[in-house]
Amino acid sequence: MQRLVSCLPSILRSVSKDERTCFIFLKELWPQIVGDEVARKTRVLDLSEKRLDVGVPSEAWQMQLRSLTPVILASITRMWGCRPVERIEMKIDPDIM
Repeated sequence: MQRLVSCLPSILRSVSKDERTCFIFLKELWPQIVGDEVARKTRVLDLSEKRLDVGVPSEAWQMQLRSLTPVILASITRMWGCRPVERIEMKIDPDIM
């Protein structure tokens, strides 16, 4: 398992050029990127032109996550070994509880 984890940045770098594939990986790895608690209250919605749209349940979560944007971007960059995401936009999604 450790060998697979050590290959992850290389795999992620190779898929970063294809936004749809990168989006799928971002959705799957979201709990590792932001932590389980934040992942339960957010949803990766879209990736377009290096902008990641994330659904949040309320304005309070929107404000809190905006303040964490640099940390989230750094986590993605560290995991990918490159910058597949340059901006994050938080969108209120009332379906998230």
